[in-house]
Amino acid sequence: MQTTTRVFTLTIQPAFRLLYLILVPIVGFATQDVRVILALFALQIVLWLALRIPFSELSHLRRVRRFALILLLVFSFFHGKADVVLLALGQWSLGFSIAGFSAGLLMMTKLLIMLLAAQIVRSCTSTTEMISGMRALGMSSDAAEIMNSLLDVGTGQQGDGSGQGKHRGGGGNGKGKGHGGETGRIDLKSILKGDMASVYARIEHHRNKIASQFSNSDLASIASSSALIVLVRFIKIAPGLPIAPGHKNVLIVPFFIVGARTSNTAWPGAKIGFYSGVIHFMSGFGKYGPLGVLQFFLLGAVIDGMLSVFRNLNSLAVCGFIGFVAGLFRVSTEIFIAWLLDVPLEFYLFYLPFIAAHCIFGALSAPVTKQLLTRFSDKGFQKNE
Repeated sequence: MQTTTRVFTLTIQPAFRLLYLILVPIVGFATQDVRVILALFALQIVLWLALRIPFSELSHLRRVRRFALILLLVFSFFHGKADVVLLALGQWSLGFSIAGFSAGLLMMTKLLIMLLAAQIVRSCTSTTEMISGMRALGMSSDAAEIMNSLLDVGTGQQGDGSGQGKHRGGGGNGKGKGHGGETGRIDLKSILKGDMASVYARIEHHRNKIASQFSNSDLASIASSSALIVLVRFIKIAPGLPIAPGHKNVLIVPFFIVGARTSNTAWPGAKIGFYSGVIHFMSGFGKYGPLGVLQFFLLGAVIDGMLSVFRNLNSLAVCGFIGFVAGLFRVSTEIFIAWLLDVPLEFYLFYLPFIAAHCIFGALSAPVTKQLLTRFSDKGFQKNE
């Protein structure tokens, strides 16, 4: 980050930057006043230019292009009176609506306000400042300790030996080569066939590494599980498996379940979701900004709730059901945004294949969950009932 950017942001306390990150999207989604929406959008543009944030950072917006395109199409063809009828079958017709297209652009502007605000705060706030800001807003010292233990995981695993990872510690913007020796390559086809050797090795490595930093075993369990979920983002999937939305649920859901079962604290899954969600955001992987953190938190909370109902996880059907529901909550952010934007109901029909893929991969995580629980029960990681 440029020196001028650093000097400018030093005058704004980290807690206020986090409040900006939260409050700006709330105002943007809540208001229906076009002038307010355009003013908020203009504010993000002015801040982006004033802080001299590289335009290359806008590449993060590509991650939401599918969602944004479906959003615009649904508004254009299913919102308002059709100005140009494209297809008519009896009393049913499909047409393009100029008013709907305009409404879609306005809704996309609301989405952009949140995404740009998130990118501005992330680009101008170091990881140390982020944690400091959360402490000022009430985060506990234990939570801060866990967050600090995860920083190296989020910044040191970016790449497979050739990629670059960013580390913003101390307000810097330095880049360093990722070291791929630890992340390695995982073949999901092998996992689904029962070959868990690479997963076991990774879990053992990070559990031992992180556990050595904590005297409290519950904190160590939550920290190590959060680290594993963060690492799923950096795993290079081996060739041979068609990549579909939600394919990493095969690992994410089991790591949540194992983490929740190996800690005696209250709501362990929700805590794991919050920590991993924040690290995802700080590492540049949270495509929906603060709502991405909320998504991981809700996913963990739902798993906590289901584990309180289903005590016995020896059944593949039970593990599959938990994974299926968890997969649904992996797309909760998109569904929540669609609800906030009052998108026509047809949106959910178009988005159904994406939702179904997440749920299916969540259900397919059942054998992985069962094997991990068995493995760590034998090694003394299972929570005492």
